Amino acid sequence: MSDLKGFLPIEDLKAAHKTIRDAAKAGTPATAWTKGQGFNALTRISHFDINQGTLAIEVTEPAALSQLQAEMAESPYIFLTFSSQQQGIFFRAKYRGRGASSQSIELDLPVTVYRAQKRKFLRAIVQHRDDVHLSYADPQSPTRVLKRKLYDISVGGGSIVLFFGEERHHHVRQQIEAITLQIGPYSIKTWATVKHLQAFPPEYRISGMQLGLEFFNLGPNDKKIITQLVEKELMNQFSTVDTD
Repeated sequence: MSDLKGFLPIEDLKAAHKTIRDAAKAGTPATAWTKGQGFNALTRISHFDINQGTLAIEVTEPAALSQLQAEMAESPYIFLTFSSQQQGIFFRAKYRGRGASSQSIELDLPVTVYRAQKRKFLRAIVQHRDDVHLSYADPQSPTRVLKRKLYDISVGGGSIVLFFGEERHHHVRQQIEAITLQIGPYSIKTWATVKHLQAFPPEYRISGMQLGLEFFNLGPNDKKIITQLVEKELMNQFSTVDTD
């Protein structure tokens, strides 16, 4: 999978629809992304009809259903992700209206389905974000603070770009303590170990070395902040990938 995109299209649409059908049979939970609002754990795929070209999403809380309907009335497209056989997929589906159940909505089957990253934690590229950065004591001179924008991030870790020569003071399995993650107005304190230190592929056109870090000691709220950032960035990325 390309690091530049969080999604790859599933070329065989029949195979993609089979994945959705299997998820419907299993009552797989679905997360709807509409205007950045997540309905995680409140929804499940309850119906799939290849002949009618529809799928239904059942919402377990009436208030959530009303909110979802109101948002989709304003914007007729919805982003969904679910896991079926440990495979995450993303797609955009047009809203049709209320389903047969009083607590469900109907959607058109998507024309294009994307396979999500096969990672333990979803990761997003955030190098364009000036308000997302990482800082820690510079190993070359501990009295100085090394501050870098994050290249990418997930709940499990992230990476930064080291300038020429700085890689000499870092190595795999190195522990980096007293790290501050700044995500917008939120400051997260953590520590990490270096998982990899490598050059970017030439097609990335990024000079310097990528320092990959694994985070430790993140609290539940810290993980929530990172997850919200990742989901928002992936949603923005998906909106540019899927223009059907």
